[in-house]
Order: sequence, then structure tokens, then C-alpha cells
Amino acid sequence: MLPSAIFFGTPEFAVPALKVTAALCSVKLVISQPDKPSGRGQQLTSPPVKIAAEELGIPVLQPESLRGLRAVQDRLESDDPRSSLLATTLTEIGPVDIAIVVAYGKIIPKPLLAFPRVGCLNIHGSLLPRWRGAAPVHRAIFAGDEESGVCLMRLEEGLDTGPVFSSVSTRIDEKDTFLTLHDRLSLLGAELLEKDLTRIISGEKLAEPQPEVGVTYAEKWTKEDCHINWSESAESIERRIRASAPSPGAWTTLNEELVKIHQAAFESGVTGRRVTGRRAGEIVEIAPGALRVAAGQGTVLTLTEIQFPGKKRLPVSEIQKSRTFEVGALFA
Repeated sequence: MLPSAIFFGTPEFAVPALKVTAALCSVKLVISQPDKPSGRGQQLTSPPVKIAAEELGIPVLQPESLRGLRAVQDRLESDDPRSSLLATTLTEIGPVDIAIVVAYGKIIPKPLLAFPRVGCLNIHGSLLPRWRGAAPVHRAIFAGDEESGVCLMRLEEGLDTGPVFSSVSTRIDEKDTFLTLHDRLSLLGAELLEKDLTRIISGEKLAEPQPEVGVTYAEKWTKEDCHINWSESAESIERRIRASAPSPGAWTTLNEELVKIHQAAFESGVTGRRVTGRRAGEIVEIAPGALRVAAGQGTVLTLTEIQFPGKKRLPVSEIQKSRTFEVGALFA
């Protein structure tokens, strides 16, 4: 008989783990965030985990809130009507062996943490205790980390403070963007779950406390984090671009017009291109297929793929066919 489980998850990152959980457990319920407006038409769109769960024939709930939940003897209740259906449904299902939580997007309250027999198992996209919090993939790239990874950890009330069952690492390539690293970690997390889930449920594999040293926090990556600060070094700006790619994309302005920067390059070491006496953000050189822009610390960033409002993202070489750039123009 398969162990029983519930699954919390929302974005594409969680879909491979849901499929693994469904193969190894009897998944009684999937809990995902509500449908949200998306695209130019702002039509309500289901999150990827909901779509995958429906394809697997698993019931889905999308509570607007998890607040107000409390344990009352052998059942759950809620003071908040937005989560009352969830409380009723979980009480009807009864205690399950385990809950899997992958990028759900909300904090799991204490009554839910205690609901499964084994507890709540989280797939976290970093090598804990580095990058606890909401945006570990963005922050690892922007910080210039040489490696990242995923951990299987037991959820506690603290922010990603729980003990770790297992982990796997991967090198962060100098060309990795948020998307490429995100997708790789998603698959690595599912593979690790497939390897260890049964042993965790049986109690064969035990968790170990996180180290007390090396703790960092990954705050949410916001639109302002995507805004290019030209006083930063070219290397830092290039990492910001990759951490923001492909969406929402790093952005700046030129002549008060929004410009998204999708790809750029910098030169390092003694051969690195440097300028002095130029304002940060100033176009210092125009070459076929490239705009070279002054950045902080006398460095230069070479822009190779950009996007103007209402247009497709294109190589600079294509944009140069229809738009004229001027040396001395200022990105801000």
C-alpha cells in the first residue's frame, strides 16, 4: 500500500516533484495558489501545478488564505472563511503520512505542519543554510556564487530553518540565467525526492540540523532589483541581468524610454576594457552588434541583446538597422 500525501506547490518549478510524489504516494489533495490574471488580456490563468494535478486526476484546492487554521482534537477548523474549505477537506481526508511543499508561495501555519504523520517535507532551491527565503536562485546568481543546489528539509515555523535530510549541488555556469538554473534545480529536486522520499517516510533516513554558520537570506526579487544601477561594476550589472532573465528582465531607460537588457558581456582581468572620465550609463562606443556602456569602477558593459517597448527582444545588430544610437547618450 502506498503512503498517503498532500502536495503544496504553485509554479512550474514544483511540477516535476509533483509527478514524483504521485508515482511514490497516494496523493489525496494538491493545494495551490489561486488562478491569477496573466498576459496582455489579463485572463485568469491556472498555475502549472494545478494543471499538472488535474492531468494526474488529483483533487485541487486553491485557498486564498491559510490563516485562521487551528487543530481541534482530531480535526482542523478555521476562523477565516477563505481557508474554511481547506480545513474541512483535510479533516475529511484525515491525517496523511507526509506533505510535500515545493515553491507554494505562502508560509505553512503550525496546524498544517503538524497535520501529516512524518511532517512537511520541503524542496528548497539552495544549499542551506545559504539563501534561506523567497528568491534563492536570483540571489545566488547575483551574488556570483560558484555553486547552488537543492535540499530536502523538514519545515518548521522558522524561515527555512528546519533540519536537512539530503542535498545535491550543481555548478553555476558563467552563462546561467535565472531560467536555466531554475530549471536545472527543479529537475535535481525531483530526482532527489525520488531517491529519498520512501526512506524519509519509513524513518530510515534522518535529518540533520543546519550549520549555525553561513546563514544568508534571499529576499524577494522585485522590479527594483531588476533596475540596472550603472554605478555598479560591469560584472555586477551582468550578473543582475542574468538573475532577472528572461522575465521580468533587467531594465533601464534611454532618453526616458524603457529598455530591457537581455544579454550583455564584460571583460575581466588585465584585458578588461576600462574607461575613465565618463558618466556611469554613458554610451562610450558603438560597434557592429554591440553598444559599449560605461559602468562603475571604470568598467564597460557590452550590450548585445535588448528590447524596446512594444518590440521583440533582438540582437543589437538587428536594432541598429532601424535605430540610431549616439555616443554620449545616457542610460539611467
